[in-house]
This record gives sequence, structure tokens and C-alpha cells, in this order.
Amino acid sequence: MREILFRGKTFTKEDYEWIYGYLYKEKEVLCISDDIYEIKGQVILKDTVGQFTGLLDKNGVKIFEGDIVKFTDYTNNENGCEGFDNIGAVEYGEFGFDITNRNYVDLDDTLCTVEIIGNIYDNPELPEGGTK
Repeated sequence: MREILFRGKTFTKEDYEWIYGYLYKEKEVLCISDDIYEIKGQVILKDTVGQFTGLLDKNGVKIFEGDIVKFTDYTNNENGCEGFDNIGAVEYGEFGFDITNRNYVDLDDTLCTVEIIGNIYDNPELPEGGTK
């Protein structure tokens, strides 16, 4: 069973800040609380919400929807021995979490090589897909 956890950005006095915890809706806004039993969290920007995939990258960092990852793709190779370096964004697909680039790659198939290099919110300059 995977840990159910979300992240989202909240606006502080100086800047936007990532917060992590349990997602809930209060009136018409989304909030994240660090305690599942206490509903007194922070309001977050709904466009930045991402769910934890339940998986860690090769450095032990939690992978969330919206992360941009570098990975080696073995799925498009006929012999499966050589891989191709790729970059893609993590998103929730029809059957679970995928890495999107020019094709969809099952996140579970690439775990030994996945490394988070940014996210689609903080690093718009990073390509969200394609061979690199």
C-alpha cells in the first residue's frame, strides 16, 4: 500500500512555497494539512497540486505528479539491452503514473534510472519530453 500524500504551492509573504500533506477542500478552495485528523491547513494553488506516486527516484527522493525526470528508456529498444536517455514529466494516466515524452512510459519500468531534475511549475525552461 502506498502512502497517500500531496504537494502544492502556497503563497507566503515573499514567494510561493511548496507544502506537503493531506489534501482537502474547504468551501471553494483546496488546502493541504500536515495532520490527517486536523483540518487546519494552508490554502494552495489548485493548478500546482500533485500526488505522490508511491515511488522514489534513484536518490531516494519522493516522485510526485508534475516532476520532470531524467531516465533511461529501454521500452523502445528491440533487444532491451541498450537504453536511450530521455526527459519527461510525471503524470497520472489511465492505468497509473506515467512519464510523458513523445510516448508514454510506465514509471515502474524505469525506476532504476529515474532522477528528478525539476518540476513543471518551477522549471518551465526544462523540456517536458523528448529525447535528450
